[in-house]
Amino acid sequence: MKKLITTFHNKLTQSKSKFLISVPYTWLIIFLLIPIFLILKISVSESVLGIPPYKNLTVWSESTLQLFFDFENYLILFQDKLYRFALGQSIKLASIATLFCLVFGYPIAYFISRTKKSTQPFLLLLILLPFWTSFLLRVYAWIGLLSKNGLINHFLIKLHLISDPLPLLGQ
Repeated sequence: MKKLITTFHNKLTQSKSKFLISVPYTWLIIFLLIPIFLILKISVSESVLGIPPYKNLTVWSESTLQLFFDFENYLILFQDKLYRFALGQSIKLASIATLFCLVFGYPIAYFISRTKKSTQPFLLLLILLPFWTSFLLRVYAWIGLLSKNGLINHFLIKLHLISDPLPLLGQ
């Protein structure tokens, strides 16, 4: 009897863990993968006036499946100068941001991983704390740092690196 109860308990524990693991996967499939596939489907469909505002990609005729992909939307993206410029600027900005994250993030993560186990949670808290503050407070903090009378311009003038404040906020 004890073996039966132990076996039942083990199976129940395994099914609970499978359920707990399936929850985030289901969430990602529903709210990430399905919308991405829908956007990709619409992007290679021919636009029409109607509901839905695109033609079907697949048609069954004479027991064969025909696929109709329309890449005209992507041609417009690369033919129009404004779209090319916006895409280039986006890729450039994303590359610079990625580079900064790698240059600053890895040394900080390495430093935290090499400190004592007792101080690691505190250091991680210091990194995560700014993400908990309100967006509006962060905007005001950036204004305080980057304005003409801000901390950065004041610091650069005191070091005699610049004579007039820099327009860091596009002022």
